Amino acid sequence: MAPATRAEAAANAIGSVRAEGLDPGRAEPLLAAWARGELTDEQLVQARLKLLGDRSLTVEELLPDARAA
Repeated sequence: MAPATRAEAAANAIGSVRAEGLDPGRAEPLLAAWARGELTDEQLVQARLKLLGDRSLTVEELLPDARAA
């Protein structure tokens, strides 16, 4: 089996969250930017930590150059 692409990995992560009855909320545009190659793996981790640490921070504020999902 071939390794999953970033787009497939992001879609699977979002689908898993939704399957649990949760809203992917702010994670969805962040994962979309990562899937498009606008973020490295390390940048994704750092952005996620910033979002978890500051609930008022939006993805758009964090990643002004990344396109919306």
